[in-house]
Parts: sequence; C-alpha cells; structure tokens
Amino acid sequence: MGYTDYIKALLSPMRVYRLEDGFGAAEIQALGNALDGINHFVEGFERECTVPYAMSYGLSMYESVFPLVKVENDAAQRRQSIMDLMQVGSSSFSVDAVNKILSACGTNAAVSETEDWYTVEVSFSEISGIPTNIQAIKTLIEETIPCHLDVRYVYPCTSWEVLESAFPTIGDIKSAEMTFERLERYPL
Repeated sequence: MGYTDYIKALLSPMRVYRLEDGFGAAEIQALGNALDGINHFVEGFERECTVPYAMSYGLSMYESVFPLVKVENDAAQRRQSIMDLMQVGSSSFSVDAVNKILSACGTNAAVSETEDWYTVEVSFSEISGIPTNIQAIKTLIEETIPCHLDVRYVYPCTSWEVLESAFPTIGDIKSAEMTFERLERYPL
C-alpha cells in the first residue's frame, strides 16, 4: 500500500473529500507520489546506514572508517568483515579479538601469547618467507594491540627437504621456471 492509499484511508471516514476523481483526488495522488518518493529514498538511506544490509555507498563509507578491510569482491564478505571489526571492543585486548581483526582484514597472520611477559607472537602459517604486504600487516597489528606489548614476528621459511622433494634435480627447477624469489615463497 502506497501513501496515496494511506491518505485516502485516513480521509475516507470524514466523507468531505472527493477521493476518486476531481481536484481533491489529483492532489491526494500528487501528495502520495511525493511521499512514496521520499519513503523510497529514506528506505535506501536506512539500508545503507546499517552494515548487515548495506550494498554500495554505505559499505564504501564504512570502509573509509575501517580502511584496513581488504575484501574487495563480494558485498556479503565486505559486510561481514566490517561487522567483525565493529564487534571488537576498544576497552579490552584479547588474542581472539586481534585474530578476528586480522581475519576480517584479509591477512593470514595469527597472534598468540608467549611465555615472556607483555609479548605476543605473530606467525604466518599459509605462506613461506616475509609476506609482500608485511608493512600493512604490521601497521594493522600495532594499531590494534595495546602499545605496552612487544610484538615478535615469526616468518616460516621453506626447508630444503620440501624443495628437494618437490624438485629432485636442477632440471626440475628450470623446467618449472622457478626463480629464487619463487623458491623462497614455495608453499610449505
């Protein structure tokens, strides 16, 4: 039911206005159409202001507040990343909260506590060597955790055993067109 029908339903008990024809009906129709247009705009604005329903400019505005969200393809993934970031409270620090932030931002790092006081360890499990976006990851982690904590970064490296099992001879390395950089980052 649009606003035209709503206005007619409000005015019909009075029996003063001509609701179906004439100038009164045209005015009611014009007023109803204007209110329908405003309602359509407000519904779209309301949708874009709430993260679970945002589709376009609302997501972009939230991503400008959370500039480290790096999921670019799917609107549902973008919404989920922003909601994950919004659920982390600023008044307390926990390893789970930091890992949730890292996951929401599309990094493959994991934070864990160490036996040393005031020290956390950041490890990268899915890649070998230093990640190409390490500076962005460091910025994200160091903005997230309390400043009195020390951060240790652990970079796993490809072992000779892994390389020898994948490439038994130099000819295998050459046929795979592997460079030194690609060998360093060969999957663990």
